[in-house]
Amino acid sequence: MMANWKIIHLGILIALALLISACGAPLLKAENPLIKADTALPATDIPPTYPPTEILSPTVIPEQTPETEETRSQDMITITLVFDNYPYKPGLETAWGFSAFITYQDQNVLFDTGATGNLLLKNMAALGINPTQIQNVVLSHEHSDHTGGMQALVSAGGDPK
Repeated sequence: MMANWKIIHLGILIALALLISACGAPLLKAENPLIKADTALPATDIPPTYPPTEILSPTVIPEQTPETEETRSQDMITITLVFDNYPYKPGLETAWGFSAFITYQDQNVLFDTGATGNLLLKNMAALGINPTQIQNVVLSHEHSDHTGGMQALVSAGGDPK
C-alpha cells in the first residue's frame, strides 16, 4: 500500500511540474507589472538585408619610409611571457602563476614575478633576459603566484624600483 502512495505522490508532483512549466511563465508575466509585454516587430515587418554589391578596399596605400618605420619601432611595446601555466614556446617551463617582461622605448618592466624564483630565472635565461636590466616591477596583486619570484629576482642582481 505504501509503494502505491509513493507512485501516486510522484505522479502528482510530475503533473504539477509540467503544469507550472507550461503555464507558469505567462501567468507570472501577466501578473507582474515590472515585466513589460514583448514589443518586438513581427518577423514579417523586418526589412531584408542584402549582401554588399562591391567589396570595400582602401584606395590609397601609405608609402613606407624609413622615418615612419623607425618611429614605429621606437613606439612599439614588446610583451614577452616569462612565467605562465600555458606553454607557448619550446624550452620554457610552465607552472601556475604569471610574469611578463615589457619593453617600451628605454624602459624594461617586469609585470608580476610568477610563483617561484627558480622557474622565473630559468625562463628569463632561456629568453635572454638579464635580471639586472629590469628597471621596474609591477605586482598586480599580492597572491604568491604573482609575487613568488620577487626575492629570487633581487638575489640574482635585479634592482627594480
